[in-house]
Amino acid sequence: MAMTLLELREDEFEERVLKAPYPVLLEFWAPWCGPCLKFAPVVADAVSEYQGRLRRLRVNTDENLATPQQCEVTSIPTLILFAGGKEIQRWVGKKSRDELFQSLAQALAQVEA
Repeated sequence: MAMTLLELREDEFEERVLKAPYPVLLEFWAPWCGPCLKFAPVVADAVSEYQGRLRRLRVNTDENLATPQQCEVTSIPTLILFAGGKEIQRWVGKKSRDELFQSLAQALAQVEA
């Protein structure tokens, strides 16, 4: 899996998230959201740490209205880890690097068990 930063379009949700053969970390954000912009490098570090174990897809909530609604996202930043077509873990709001790394490790261990 390449660690390229990818934006998710609404018409790709089922194929690239629900049907993905690997865990997918969806990052809901908007360009005007200060906490989102500050949290993005932390998310990038976490994804880099777990390279090969998950894929990161970003959802710009200004450009994609249906996907946040479908995922019941009510505030940003929000991260949702999907595996096997199901939501495994959800993080709402900006988290510290250590908190995200620890909880992501636990969630991935649950998926990989």
